[in-house]
Amino acid sequence: MKHEKYRLTAGIIVEYEGKVLLGLTPRGYWGMPQGGIEEGEIPREAAERELLEETGISEVKWVSVSGWYLVKLPELARINNKRYSKIHVQKYQWFFVTAYSQPKVELSDEYVKYQWVSPQEVMEKVAGSFKEEMYESVFREFNLL
Repeated sequence: MKHEKYRLTAGIIVEYEGKVLLGLTPRGYWGMPQGGIEEGEIPREAAERELLEETGISEVKWVSVSGWYLVKLPELARINNKRYSKIHVQKYQWFFVTAYSQPKVELSDEYVKYQWVSPQEVMEKVAGSFKEEMYESVFREFNLL
């Protein structure tokens, strides 16, 4: 098996009152806050940075961390995005956090809008996407489904 390049990524499931934060990208895809782990960062540091950068949220209780998940990027995602052109796989570690009170969400330009939805609704919105299987596995690991 040939070596495939991968990108280390930290993802965050933000929960408040049984709902999770889901954002809509400018390209029309729903997803949870996530981003690359930079050189010298540990996954938790990357998760904290990405959560703040993408949503403006900083006041949360860090509840749990997942194992690692490998997700193969579809060819179309790699062709349409220079950043991913040489990356074939993303390796994710997910963090489950709970907001103490209704968070004030300040989206970065990575999202055009957001919703608080149930984990089941997340699965409906990402149905058919290359992240669907990973989201379901992560939700099950955190006992959210």
